[in-house]
Amino acid sequence: MPIWAWVAFAAFVVAVDSIPAILAITTDTFVVYTSNVFALLGMRALYFLLAGAAARFRYLRPGLAVILAAVGVKLLTADLYEVPAWASPAFIAAVLAAVAILSSRDRRMETRTRRPHDPHIGDAGPAQPPGVLEGTFGRKEESR
Repeated sequence: MPIWAWVAFAAFVVAVDSIPAILAITTDTFVVYTSNVFALLGMRALYFLLAGAAARFRYLRPGLAVILAAVGVKLLTADLYEVPAWASPAFIAAVLAAVAILSSRDRRMETRTRRPHDPHIGDAGPAQPPGVLEGTFGRKEESR
């Protein structure tokens, strides 16, 4: 089954699962239906955004793991300690900012350390001895 089908199925399950929570807040059917439609659209767009960003940001997966671990710790310690409402979004923003900065720094360092392509060095083996260049058809020719 293609990945987009699994994403659509997961979004549908989460949207259906959120109906009782929405009904606890309001009984207006328009609000219930529209919130579920926007949840479906938002989750699908968020998945494809993260899938595209994972290729650009090298540290996105570890950053998301840190955020999920913090959410788990927050849920486990909810009875012992009440985290202020502003702390969670601030933590998420700080982790994502650190991920973006580290990934862009890593990408810049990677481009600096790459050697420029040298046409005299073959890609499939060691460099030729001085004075010997590859010819048009792979023959060795003496440089003049």
